[in-house]
Amino acid sequence: MTAALQIMSEQKDFFREIRQTKDFDKAITFIPYGQFLDVCFSEKEDDSLLSRLPFQEKISAVSHYLLCTVALWRGLWKMRPS
Repeated sequence: MTAALQIMSEQKDFFREIRQTKDFDKAITFIPYGQFLDVCFSEKEDDSLLSRLPFQEKISAVSHYLLCTVALWRGLWKMRPS
């Protein structure tokens, strides 16, 4: 499994858990876009999974992250109490 697929799999599990538990507070703690992009495209070498991805996989991970986050917030908006 490539690193990008691993990230996508972890996000999928996270989103599934939010949908099942309706834990809105946990959803809000999800990594903000800016922090995600900083980690993903950082020049600094560290132990984070994203920083070790090849550039093309970083782009795939970012695209997936953005699409899933939009889907999550749309779902949460529809589930909000009236």
